[in-house]
Amino acid sequence: MNHSKAFETGLDTLFRRYTEKLRREEGKKSKGPVPKIDRRRLERRIERLVQFARDSELHTHGRATFDEAVREKRQWHPKRGKGWGVDAKRQTLRKWYDDNIFGRNYVYVFWARRKCIYVGRTGAGERRPQAHFEKFWFRSVTRIDTYIVSGKRKLPMAECLAMDLFHPTMNKARSAQQKWRSRCPVCTKEVRIRRRLKQLFPFRTKATTGSAMPRHNIRLEQDARKARASQLGRSRRRSVSLTELSMSRISLSRERRWRTCEGVAPPKYAWI
Repeated sequence: MNHSKAFETGLDTLFRRYTEKLRREEGKKSKGPVPKIDRRRLERRIERLVQFARDSELHTHGRATFDEAVREKRQWHPKRGKGWGVDAKRQTLRKWYDDNIFGRNYVYVFWARRKCIYVGRTGAGERRPQAHFEKFWFRSVTRIDTYIVSGKRKLPMAECLAMDLFHPTMNKARSAQQKWRSRCPVCTKEVRIRRRLKQLFPFRTKATTGSAMPRHNIRLEQDARKARASQLGRSRRRSVSLTELSMSRISLSRERRWRTCEGVAPPKYAWI
């Protein structure tokens, strides 16, 4: 079963389970209790449908979009007469880069035979791949593929598509997207499908919880809290100012009394 067919089947199944109670209230005869669906099951089914849609977009347009963004491909083998040690391999890679790579924007992929280890990108030349030579997993690397990208605008999109196509094992985060750059079509479709599914299958919570309140009610409540806090702050500042004024008056009156009795000025805020 292909991914588009699996998405269609899963969507139909989720819709039947979501509306089974309504169907039985309208006269549908069926054996057994009404299938219950809670938040955890609903989110799990939605994520499964999103994964089907993502795989469908990747197999349909992912590879073609990646090939359009890449201008040419080069390979470098770190274990074929490239010297011993990290410094020797760095010098060899720098020389190979100057002789074979014409461009600063490219995506590099580390391979351990047929297993993808790491995918990265750079817009500053050969120095970025050399930073991974000291990683613990570099000992198993047998090939480094370099995909030269036509333009800096398509660089984040090419890295994201490479991660989806090759499935690296050592990448801990997704590709960072930048403003005014081309978006990954696979990730864009994933976000759109997830938002649409959550709109079609909302999970209603109890009215006592804050998440079930409408957005405008939550905003009104927040504004009321801010108003009460500001009013309380003004009353506190007013009480403090009145207290300081009364203290200053008491100290002034006692200072005058001290002068009339002793003839010597007391220290500031002296109490009798």
